[in-house]
Amino acid sequence: WTPTSATTLSPSPHTRLSVLQDIRFERCVCHLSGSSDGSCTFPETLVFPSTELSWLEKQKGEINSGYRAIDSLSIEKGYRHWHADLRPDDTPLEAGLAFTCKLRSSIPFQGRARLEKQKEEGLKRRIVCFTIDEKVPMFGLEAVFRNGVPVGHLRRADYGFFIDKTISYGYIRHPDGGVVSSDFIKTGDFTLERMGVTYKATAHLKSPFDPENKRVKGIYS
Repeated sequence: WTPTSATTLSPSPHTRLSVLQDIRFERCVCHLSGSSDGSCTFPETLVFPSTELSWLEKQKGEINSGYRAIDSLSIEKGYRHWHADLRPDDTPLEAGLAFTCKLRSSIPFQGRARLEKQKEEGLKRRIVCFTIDEKVPMFGLEAVFRNGVPVGHLRRADYGFFIDKTISYGYIRHPDGGVVSSDFIKTGDFTLERMGVTYKATAHLKSPFDPENKRVKGIYS
């Protein structure tokens, strides 16, 4: 937080800033959790135990959900994490982030030619969302099988408390080196292997939670 942070962020439609007893509270309309939440920033001289945040909850109407909740909320929403879902060797198309690239415009950018070629040829690998019905914890690196054939592994997994299922994301390839199309995903019989035990999984082209993206708009019904 800097002296100019409030001036810089206040005009943004995605944030609302306020100050309470020298503590800057930022409410983010569009956050990594996929919902409306917030964070607070305060000087080192005001560091206090998290158990004493009850006054902030009462003043601002907020609930201290804990930092660990971000992992569960973001994976349920389908928002990517740089350390797992995204790596330097993943392209935006493979990661399902084509909307972040201006391919429909004439604006030049680094890597544009590579993405255009990849789009024309079809994706040989792509990220897929998986859910399992068994209450089994998964954390990433579990093997992914399609029709009994290994096609990839999970990058990240966590429990989705709203859908009440384990949810995960992993990159898969066609065993014959072909294009990983939507039909290839929809028609496959997928299983996930954890510690030598396989579990039947359902593959999704995107997260089954809030597919119409209503929650970031404040619609919870």
